[in-house]
Amino acid sequence: MSGLEVAAGVIAVVTIAAQVAGLAMDYEKSVQNAFAEMNSLLKEVNRLQHTAERVQALLDGPQGHLLGASKPLREALDEAVLLLESTRERLVLPPHSGSWRRMWKRESWSARGKGTDDTVVGLSRCAQNITNALQVDQTHILAGLDRDQVFEKLPHVGAAAYNSYAEENEAFCLTGTRTELQHTILAWAKDPTSSTLFWLQGIAGTGKSTVARTIARTLDSDGSLGASFFFKSGDGDRAKSSKVITTLASQLAANDPELAALLRKTLASDPLLPDKSLQEQFEKLIYEPWTGLQASRRHNRYFVIVLDALDECDDAPSVKVLVRLFAKLSTLKSPRLLVFAASRAELTVRLGFHGVQGTYQDLVLHEIPETVVKTDIAIFIETETKRIRNDYNDTTISALQLPESWPSRPDLEALVNMSVPLFIFAATACRFIGELMEGNPQEQLETFLSYKGAGGGSTLASTYTPVLDRLMKGVLDREKRIANFRMIVGTIILAETPVSATLLHRLLDIDLATIWGMLNLLHSVLRVPDTKVAGCENLPIRLLHLSLRDFLLNPLTIEQHVLGISEKETHRYIAQRCRITLSRKLTRNICELPYPGSLREDIDDEQLQQHMAPDLMYACSYWMFHTVKGGVPGEICHEVLHFLQQFLLQWLEAMSCMGSTHDVADAVHNLSQILDNGQEDLLNFLEDTRRFIQAHATQIQEAPLQVYSSALVFSPRSSIVRQWFKESEPRWLSQLPTAQEYRDSSFDTGRNALVALSCPVARPSSLLAIPNNSNRPGTERPAA
Repeated sequence: MSGLEVAAGVIAVVTIAAQVAGLAMDYEKSVQNAFAEMNSLLKEVNRLQHTAERVQALLDGPQGHLLGASKPLREALDEAVLLLESTRERLVLPPHSGSWRRMWKRESWSARGKGTDDTVVGLSRCAQNITNALQVDQTHILAGLDRDQVFEKLPHVGAAAYNSYAEENEAFCLTGTRTELQHTILAWAKDPTSSTLFWLQGIAGTGKSTVARTIARTLDSDGSLGASFFFKSGDGDRAKSSKVITTLASQLAANDPELAALLRKTLASDPLLPDKSLQEQFEKLIYEPWTGLQASRRHNRYFVIVLDALDECDDAPSVKVLVRLFAKLSTLKSPRLLVFAASRAELTVRLGFHGVQGTYQDLVLHEIPETVVKTDIAIFIETETKRIRNDYNDTTISALQLPESWPSRPDLEALVNMSVPLFIFAATACRFIGELMEGNPQEQLETFLSYKGAGGGSTLASTYTPVLDRLMKGVLDREKRIANFRMIVGTIILAETPVSATLLHRLLDIDLATIWGMLNLLHSVLRVPDTKVAGCENLPIRLLHLSLRDFLLNPLTIEQHVLGISEKETHRYIAQRCRITLSRKLTRNICELPYPGSLREDIDDEQLQQHMAPDLMYACSYWMFHTVKGGVPGEICHEVLHFLQQFLLQWLEAMSCMGSTHDVADAVHNLSQILDNGQEDLLNFLEDTRRFIQAHATQIQEAPLQVYSSALVFSPRSSIVRQWFKESEPRWLSQLPTAQEYRDSSFDTGRNALVALSCPVARPSSLLAIPNNSNRPGTERPAA
């Protein structure tokens, strides 16, 4: 329903109502005994006209485009137009004159007067229908505005939702599998006396995420899913706890307009809430708003938050905090807000649930009877091998096609027995067998079955060894293949966010053909973008299962297999490649900002991507992370110090352009923590850098180029950073200010008493330095 149609309806009502009002007044004067009836009619016509004019005013307002899409409003206006048109026709007097007309008036009114009451009632109904439609539409519009404001102010990780684009290719339970398990979980959710938390725990590869995803979909289909957050190690914000509460609150608000309105008020009163502790976020964004909901209209309702892979949260101490906070939801009775969590039984998760005894129900996946698991895995393998057979037969000549009986019953049973109790084994085996580029599925199946009993009893070794061995089959330059594998796959499994083939090519300086060649052999363990998709080389490569990372980094794998990967050495390698990338690509004024006071908020995404490629952004964000993870022996300590002494300011500028200035202080602190007393030069430089950032973070974050001007000149002359980058101080400053010494670590120049040089384009709270002639028309402003 277009806004033009609604607007046309409003104009028609206003125009015809005016005509009817004029005719009614003429009729009242000309027709005997018509006063009372015309007076009632006039009142309703005027009321309807005023209602339509009110709609017109709203259509002309800022939310008019939303109102113009209203079907109920359009229908109410259509009804009013029809009724007004019929009334107008009845009120039109004939063009005759004299006594005959007076006689017609008396007879006409006598004949038509009976219908006037119905017309008055109809017009009243039309006005009320329009008013009701307005109220409903405005309520929806306001609810939408509440949600929009909540989304705008609450950081949320869209990829963490169970049905996000990032999760699009992830599996759900096949029909007929995990039926008893799903019934147990859904019965827990529906039981008004059940515990608040349900913890599904299990070892790697037992299908926890698949079950969690299926439960989320089922709850979503019947309107009982409150929110979902699927953690994923090495996937940026999905691996952190900092945005869990805000993401869940955003999703809860999206499903409930009343909750959205409450959250909007909360955020209006405390806009810094998303940056506060998990405890305060939970209290203000979930617990208190939920208690404020009207319980009467949700009698006996329940909503479930689904959390998957708690153990993949990199902030281990925060896992205990989250479990403790969610346990507090047990005090909410109507509507209930429950939490279903799936994870491995890692120590931090176990400690979290141990601290909330009595508030949770748990179920251990690998303790489900083997017969049940075996049946489910058999259904999965039979379904997948049937698909593999059909796909293969569709692409080969009839003489080579597989029979309907493939795979044989003994082979099928052998594969099922090898897989139990790990669904990930069955899934990897089927992907391995189904890689048609590698040969006949029967040959692939025989290859996989030949590893039965391999791996010294380790099911993960039996899962991944066939894939790794195939990489080395028939390779002439084994050392080069091993080195490429460790560089490419090592970076994929240890990168802090998913990386693309293009990013790997630029960051590692490895030929793109070599990277794709490696990836083509790993489809059974990696989610590699489809080459048929345009721009596939720029799409992220993801692990199909975290257990591959565990297996490759396991010291036993390193000892027994040539493709084992050393975690520390690979982190050092990635950190080195990041520093090389930064050394080559960082420049002063990297985004080509026009003025020293240009604001970061004026840099749009297109401009940022134009000047900072993904590999440069990754290197900026995570070079210190990989440095910390790899450790800093003597020679690397010297490299890091040399890099900072050359590129610290350019790095800070680039981080500001990306909106990540505040991440730098944490990165510097983390690096300082792993150094020993024998690395004093780097320690001192890092400590002064930390104070420099804390003192000037506000200015740098708001105006990137201020790192070269106000941040330097308002630093103490004794500052190591200021001394080292003295040549970067702006030449247009004729007289440098006298800066105070750094105070304690909480010192914040954004709130001190220093006075900034004139900066008409800056916020009043900022301390920015720009040329003192920048206000004069026609005067060129230097960019830095």
